[in-house]
This record gives sequence, C-alpha cells and structure tokens, in this order.
Amino acid sequence: MGHRTSLLVLNLLFAVAAVTAAPGCSETEAAEPTMSDQEIEHFLLKGKVVDSKEVGTGITKPWKVTLELDGKTLRALFKDVDVYKPGITKFPGGKSEMNFSDKYIYERAAYLLDRQLDMDMVPVAVNRQWSGKSGAMIEWIENGIAEYERLDQGLETDDPVLTNHQAAIMRLFDALIYNVDRNQSNMLYTRDDWNLHLIDHSRSFRRNKNLPEAFTSRPASLPRSLYEKLEALDEKELKALLKNLVTGPQIKAMMQRRDLILQKIADDRQKYGDNLVFQD
Repeated sequence: MGHRTSLLVLNLLFAVAAVTAAPGCSETEAAEPTMSDQEIEHFLLKGKVVDSKEVGTGITKPWKVTLELDGKTLRALFKDVDVYKPGITKFPGGKSEMNFSDKYIYERAAYLLDRQLDMDMVPVAVNRQWSGKSGAMIEWIENGIAEYERLDQGLETDDPVLTNHQAAIMRLFDALIYNVDRNQSNMLYTRDDWNLHLIDHSRSFRRNKNLPEAFTSRPASLPRSLYEKLEALDEKELKALLKNLVTGPQIKAMMQRRDLILQKIADDRQKYGDNLVFQD
C-alpha cells in the first residue's frame, strides 16, 4: 500500500502543516510531492534553510524549517534531542523506565527499517548539521491531520477496513522497534487519501525482549508481503543498515521480538485462519 517526531504542540503543527505554510513560501512554490525517497533525502541533506521557527517549549525543542534547493522549497522538521539517562527515570503519573533514551538518530533508523519492510509509512529522515547542531532533518507531512484531531472533529476515513489494517501494521512496527511513545498525536492521516503516516520515533529501539500489550492483546493483521519481509530480516544485514544508529544489543533485542511476532502470527493463523490474519 502507498503510504507516505512527543510534544503535543509539535504534532499539532504537523497536523495543520497544509494551512500553515512557512513565511514567504506558497503552496505552489513547494517541492513536488512526487519526489522519490532518494530525491527527498538529497533535498533534506543539501537544502539551504531559508526560514526556521522553533516549535514548542519542551525538552526536545525542534524546529520547523523551510529548505531551498534548485529553486524549489521543501518543509521539514529539525530535531536534535539526544538524551540518555542511566538508571531509573520516573515520569509523572507513576511510570518509570530503566536507561531512558530519547535520540534523534532513531528517526532515521525507523525510516530505514520502514523501507526495508516496504511499509512506506515513516517520513524520510536524514542526519545532518544545521545551525551548529547535529540532528535529524525529517520530511514534513503536508495536508496531515492527527488522529486525536480527526476523532475530535468526528471525521470518518474513506475506507474503515483500510484504516484498521493500517493501525494493525502500526502496532506491529511499534512492537518490532519497541516504540514507547505512540499516541494519537503522532499518527497522521493525509486528508486526500487517508493514508496513515507514523512520526516521532526518538523513543524507540528499547532493549526489551518482550512484546507490548498493544500488539499482543489482539489478533495480528498484516499483508502477506510484510510477513515475508519480517521472516527475511537478518541480524547481520540490519547491523549494516542501521550502522551508527542503533547498537548491536538493540538489534539483537529487536530480532528476538521479531521471532515473538512471527510466533504470534503463527498462533493467530491457527486460531483465526489466514483470511483474518493476512490482509490480502
């Protein structure tokens, strides 16, 4: 299927990107959305920042930027959060996490893994220097609406079955990378096709070897092609793909979760049948 980071304000801005064009940049001046991933990567890496605005007031403090290259412009988000807290970190509400991390490099790792699985749900992300800082420059999702906003407005998608299928794939991907920060503000739908886009993966790639309840509490649902891609994941190849982005122990934990995902799929196939588990 063709699908094209967690602060509430940040994600709200993502959601209304289509009507909040950067100053001096009209919709007709924006780079064509038909660019390939490779062309977008090049734009994100080489584009000159001609406009920027800090987004939000929280810890991550990302920037919404406008890039210019060869007479075209492209909106993007620059995120330089790089936090690691050894030991136990306690959060409001009583939750805690061991060895908490929130790192911009995981944005590119999630994008690369998404493409390896042929999901095409995570926006293009590259790592580059800007304004004296290292960070992730991430493709802006134009004409997007966050899931919480869609629900608040009572908007229905064109195809509820497709919407459910996309959500199931999202839960599987979050289980694979152990994303601890998925919420309704970083699930974006593009309004013209109601395709789901997954943003904000800087709190992913935990070393947990179990699967999150969001995935295990319901039957698996995925295209057979994604199942085959999961089966084909190879630890050595992933180390090369995600080099300098995630560590060997993180990849090993991910492969262990992959095995558990495949086992759940096998169990669900036996219990519910292939017609329910496979989407095609």
